[in-house]
Amino acid sequence: MEPLVLASNSSRRRDLMQLLGVPFQVVPSQVREELLQASDPQEVSMELASLKAR
Repeated sequence: MEPLVLASNSSRRRDLMQLLGVPFQVVPSQVREELLQASDPQEVSMELASLKAR
């Protein structure tokens, strides 16, 4: 199985992936989350996911 790409430098997310036994590699995103302007939390999360996947 190819490792998942974790586009986050969060130590908590790394810990969770290790706890679950999921193979992953950390590739921190260069997306500046604070610049994203949206009032709907679902819209924000979808946009961030899309930007980080590029």
